[in-house]
Amino acid sequence: MRNNFLSMEALEDRLRYWQSKLRLMDWQVEIMFERGYNLGADIGRIHIFEDKRRALIRMTEANDWDPANLLPYDMEQVVVHELLHIHFYPLTRDAGSNVTAEEQAIEAISWALVSLDRRADEVENYYLQELERRPYGLLPRPAVVNCYAGRGEGGTHDNT
Repeated sequence: MRNNFLSMEALEDRLRYWQSKLRLMDWQVEIMFERGYNLGADIGRIHIFEDKRRALIRMTEANDWDPANLLPYDMEQVVVHELLHIHFYPLTRDAGSNVTAEEQAIEAISWALVSLDRRADEVENYYLQELERRPYGLLPRPAVVNCYAGRGEGGTHDNT
C-alpha cells in the first residue's frame, strides 16, 4: 500500500462517487483540510448533524502526513471510512457504545470497499485494452463457477 494524496477537486469527485455507492446522496457532505495538529492522532474526523442530514469531514493536509508512519495515507479510504460513520451513527451515538469495535469494523469495511473498487477498475481496464487489441473485439469468455456445486443445490448431478 502506498499514500494516495488527492487534490480537493479529485477528492470531492470521490466523495460524490462514494456517497452514491453508499446511498448517502440525500446527505450534504463537505470536506475540509486541517492541519495535522488540529486532529490529534486522527487523520480524519466527521461531524454529523443528523437532524439536518449534513456532515463535515475534516482531513489532515497531505503536507502534514509524516512519511515515517507505518500506514499509508489514502485520502479516498479516509472519505469512505468517515462516510460509513453516518450509517453507524444511529447505532452508536448513545453513551457507552463500544467505539473501539465500531472503529475497527469501519476501518476494515472501508479498506475492503476501496480495494474491491480499485480491483474492479483494473479488471475493467484490462478488458477495455483487450477489446482494442483483438480483432472484432472478441474476448475469451470468463469461466463460470457454480457456487452451488457439491451442495445438492444445483450443479451437475450423476443420476447413475
